[in-house]
Amino acid sequence: MPIIEAAQIELFGDHKPANVVVGIAVMSPGYLIEIDAIAVIDP
Repeated sequence: MPIIEAAQIELFGDHKPANVVVGIAVMSPGYLIEIDAIAVIDP
């Protein structure tokens, strides 16, 4: 998705953070989705 990649370059420069795109628009009504994430910042 070019618009997301452009925003990441603007915010993070050459650093490529991990990312995921979840296509929820094609899910059937009534479906639930759960996403867990852990962020670690090195000092």
